[in-house]
Amino acid sequence: MNLVMIGFRRDAHEAALTRGWRAHFLVDSTRQPPRSGVSWASVDLNGDVKGWEEAARRLASGATIDAVIASGESSVVPAALLRERLGVAGMSVATARRCHDKDRMKDALGAAGVPCARYLTLTPASDVDDVIETLGLPLVIKASDSSGGRGTHICRSRADVAAALRPGLLAEAFVPGTEYSVESFVHRGQVCFLNVTSYLRPGWANIVPADLPAERVETIAKLNRQTIAALGVEQGMTHMEFFASEHGDIVGELAARPPGGALMELIGEAYGFDAWQAFLDIETGRIPRFPSGRRRFEGVYFLHPGPGRVQAVRGLKRSRQLEHISAVSCRVKPGDTIEERVGVGQSVGRIRAGAPHYTSVAEALLNAHRCVEIELAPTQSVSTSPEPSHDSGG
Repeated sequence: MNLVMIGFRRDAHEAALTRGWRAHFLVDSTRQPPRSGVSWASVDLNGDVKGWEEAARRLASGATIDAVIASGESSVVPAALLRERLGVAGMSVATARRCHDKDRMKDALGAAGVPCARYLTLTPASDVDDVIETLGLPLVIKASDSSGGRGTHICRSRADVAAALRPGLLAEAFVPGTEYSVESFVHRGQVCFLNVTSYLRPGWANIVPADLPAERVETIAKLNRQTIAALGVEQGMTHMEFFASEHGDIVGELAARPPGGALMELIGEAYGFDAWQAFLDIETGRIPRFPSGRRRFEGVYFLHPGPGRVQAVRGLKRSRQLEHISAVSCRVKPGDTIEERVGVGQSVGRIRAGAPHYTSVAEALLNAHRCVEIELAPTQSVSTSPEPSHDSGG
């Protein structure tokens, strides 16, 4: 099997190697190149698809390319364009654009009767007061092709809206409620496997699976199927975010690629299968063998104290000794500089926990997080993450 992946993800590469498949990567020229030993080429993902084709064929050394796979949000549409160019089966360009561009996505969901937040596409003529009158406060302004909370502004006042208002951005009503995500493997339009993720702390801590009654999961599964059908997803992996509100479940968005937030790792550990190998199977038209249910709960809490220079790191040893904690990592040391966190994919470390019960995992993550302290200079010590946000888990 000869694969071309757009965007490098180490776990996907290792899954392909485990299968004995050849994997080649097209990496955007603005990204850091992969480690040595990887077959890759730098391309401009905003450029001409002809250049991508030439790079892919050069990497494949003339061999037949069996699949083109998107590894992240920014590669969903380029992967579809390259598939079309090469004549390779997989998600169409039209479907990829519906799943990537939130304007098109929400139009398709609305037409199919899928409940989602009210929204407006901002134009040069958009007026602050008109936007507030239509959507109310608070409201959310974000890029139509963003992911992981990047560039997302929660506006709570007229001044906030005025500062964030830009033509081409998407404004939508804020949905108060509990946020979850749904991860699915889809084959020929049918959901073969489904997981519901609990955001213990949105943007920071996730637990797989959510601790919900079976009938509640089935209600969520129905909404997930409806959303997938509305967007026309026939093959691949999906990551749908929704809010459980007092007015019912409201879909935020659906991504047609593997989730971030360490969810692939958590899913594999919680259910007992290799989620990355299953992803490669589903992308190449195969049906993986999925488990019938979970075997345990798994969780992660990401660490990031905000921007600044590290003065001290404390509590790592103590946090590792707590019950149900499986790992605590921290990549920074005194003297290091930490950049501002602009998306959920950015962290300086993480806490992992696993247990037979959801509450055990939740308590372990929270207790371990309280133990870890990253002191920044010249300010006082701060916790390893700021106040809760409404960013998603990936």
